[in-house]
Amino acid sequence: MEIIDILNKTVSAIDAIKNTLPISATLYEQLHNNLLIEYNRFLETKCEKISDKEKGEGYRIPESQFTRFIRIKEKISKLEISLNIAPRNYIISLISQFDFYIGNLIRYVLNKQPEILNTSDRKLTFADIKKFDSIEKAITYLIEKEVDSVIRCSHDDHLKWFEKKLNINLRSDKKLIEEFIEITERRNLFTHCDGSVNESYLEKVGRNSDTIVVGSKLSVSPEYFQHSCDVIFLIVVYLGHIVWNILDPDDSIKKNLNTIAYEQIQEENYNIAENILNFALNSFGKIRILALDTMLKINLSQTYLWQERDEESKKILSEIDWSLCTEEYLIAKAVIERDFRTAIRMIKEDNNKRKVIGKNELIEWPLFKELRKTEEFKEYFKKQYGENAIVQKRQNIDTEVKISTML
Repeated sequence: MEIIDILNKTVSAIDAIKNTLPISATLYEQLHNNLLIEYNRFLETKCEKISDKEKGEGYRIPESQFTRFIRIKEKISKLEISLNIAPRNYIISLISQFDFYIGNLIRYVLNKQPEILNTSDRKLTFADIKKFDSIEKAITYLIEKEVDSVIRCSHDDHLKWFEKKLNINLRSDKKLIEEFIEITERRNLFTHCDGSVNESYLEKVGRNSDTIVVGSKLSVSPEYFQHSCDVIFLIVVYLGHIVWNILDPDDSIKKNLNTIAYEQIQEENYNIAENILNFALNSFGKIRILALDTMLKINLSQTYLWQERDEESKKILSEIDWSLCTEEYLIAKAVIERDFRTAIRMIKEDNNKRKVIGKNELIEWPLFKELRKTEEFKEYFKKQYGENAIVQKRQNIDTEVKISTML
């Protein structure tokens, strides 16, 4: 499997996990509310309301209805248990997906550089060698043994394996690594200890809280889950592209990062997009392609814009040599600077010449989000295409890297 396929398959899986829990949570909440309605209706219609000076108001359950009462209570109890377990299981699934990714990435590295196995303690006896009818099969066997050995180690050791074998540093973002380790160790607690904190967790994560001690029960809030997905997402993206750059460097690395960031902009995950774009611009000094770097900077500028960080957005734009840019880039500049009148004029000119920015781009590009709200845009679109601009969120994103899919 090629590294771009390993990366993009994992990125899609993490996005899917991230988007699924909120849907499941909504469903669980609806089921819970329905059961509570059923329970209250049962009390009101099948039971006798009573009042006690000491115990307050309550209900007397008729003997004939007691079995049904117990059944409804059990349904509610089991669903409430599920409400607690489900988010934990999503964290477990998230890390399982990461483990699968690490295994595939190690296979990719060892297939590219099988000589790395020379430094491994994996050995074949003469009896082992006799089992294989080719050197290739023997190498595959050793690779799988190495993958199995590494996967059984801690997640911190997974990163150390790549650092040692490829002589790279993966710890420049100390906070991100610390958060990554905490998430993976919390997953271990959910898997083996029902979420109860033990000494191993505290040793690896640190004793930074008075409220988290041995025996404390950890849970997964919606905020924690979303943040965990973002952390694992970034680790996957950073690690994969660093490995890619070591073993097979070319401009496809930055192109793929731009595509991933663009998809995050479409989903309004601006902070994630910002991190990926900065990583692309600052981590691959030997890959310098003017048009590609300009796209990266324009996309970074708009992530700042949507986060209401106007000064940072302007600063990124000021780093671009606009004299070398074609119309579509200049249109992007005008839109980000909120010079909508100039942008509309240039879009009209483009439509009469190159037609780079057409109907679909005007509707779908996140760049035009604010422009689409203006009367000038609505009038132009109606006149040009004979219909009103109806913005729909794209379900399938073309991953071909070109200006018309990046801005």
